[in-house]
Amino acid sequence: MRIYSILLILLLIVIPNSLKAQEHLRLTEKDAIELGLSSSVSLHSSRMAVDGAEATRNEAFTRFLPTLSASASYTRTSNVQPFEVELPALPTVPSKFVISPTIRDRYGLNLNLTQPLFTGFALTNSYKSASALTSAQQYEFSRDSVDTELAIRTAYWNLYLAGDLKVIIDESVKLIETHLTDANNFFEQGLLTRNDVLKVETELSQMRLEQIQAESRERLASLSLKKLLRIPSSTVIEIISKPKVTISNDPGIDSLIEIGMKKRSDLSAVREKVRAAKASVGMARSGWYPKLMLTANYQYMRPNPRVLPAVDQWDETWDVGLALTFDIWNWERTKHQTRRASAALAQARDGLEQLRDAVELEINSQYLDLIAAQQSVEVATAGVRQAEESYRVTKDKFGVDLASNTDLLDAEVALLRARTNLTRATVNQILAEAKLRRAVEM
Repeated sequence: MRIYSILLILLLIVIPNSLKAQEHLRLTEKDAIELGLSSSVSLHSSRMAVDGAEATRNEAFTRFLPTLSASASYTRTSNVQPFEVELPALPTVPSKFVISPTIRDRYGLNLNLTQPLFTGFALTNSYKSASALTSAQQYEFSRDSVDTELAIRTAYWNLYLAGDLKVIIDESVKLIETHLTDANNFFEQGLLTRNDVLKVETELSQMRLEQIQAESRERLASLSLKKLLRIPSSTVIEIISKPKVTISNDPGIDSLIEIGMKKRSDLSAVREKVRAAKASVGMARSGWYPKLMLTANYQYMRPNPRVLPAVDQWDETWDVGLALTFDIWNWERTKHQTRRASAALAQARDGLEQLRDAVELEINSQYLDLIAAQQSVEVATAGVRQAEESYRVTKDKFGVDLASNTDLLDAEVALLRARTNLTRATVNQILAEAKLRRAVEM
């Protein structure tokens, strides 16, 4: 009885965990993209980079504002003789005067206010640079989002492709198994030779091998999608969306390139980096100018050294002033800094031109791939119709001994290849459209 109780407890523990491990998830393409974008680690990292850039920009702005600092001090000094002055003795006047008494405990509170008035445009250019880099990081985040969406979309349709190919191969296995049954019947009737039966068995073995490989490819495609969506590997994903081949209006390659040049996030990011590099040149040139600073101080000290004679009591004093600094000679440091910043600006501009060329080439390439994919779908669709008709006719002839065993095998293989080609061509067109949209960012 005790053994039965233990087994029951184990079943209660294992069964819920098993059900949980085999969680079923039905996903449309839109659902997969939303889930992937919300859980992407790379996108989170890119978003944190935007937050960091915004913090740097805000920090740069604070340098325009006054700075208020406070300090406090306490000092215990050694015992020294007070500073005294002795005068000739008079009847009514003391002969000794203490000019500076001995005060061993000294306290101080100080407030300091500084406000930059002119920095040679260093602060202005520093803020411009930080703002441009913030915008660049935001554009890079947008680009990362587009890339992540394409990766999810590709993994989604690759899983659909792997599953559909597996279904096609499973159907082909059933066709050849039926063929093998018919071939064995004909062999027993003396209508086929043993070699004909062996050909069918060989083809069936080959098809079963492809069936095993198709199952492996489907599992790998499913795992790839799960990793992008960051869901448990034990989850069973069901693909809901079906491929829809649409023929959209062709705006023309010139129009697509024009749109891409305006809307591509990576191009906008590099443009902002060029702006930042230009502002860095202005920052380097600020060394040619003087710096002017407004300062104000408030002291509350015991004793206050500005109050004479020194008295062991709290006194307050203040001061306001202007500080002007100018580097008369710094061994041409400013010149070298400006030269370095100018070189970085030239590199940024060259990088922008190179990226423009790369974008134009990418749009052309994806546009041609889409045209080829559309044409492939048309050819593959016609091929399936032809292969299905050929298989139907050949199978009917084989049943009345008007077609050979080899003819039927060829028709079965041709039907498998035609269906496989159509599935691949359909998915390729969907992905080609997605890649062109990514290249243009439509």
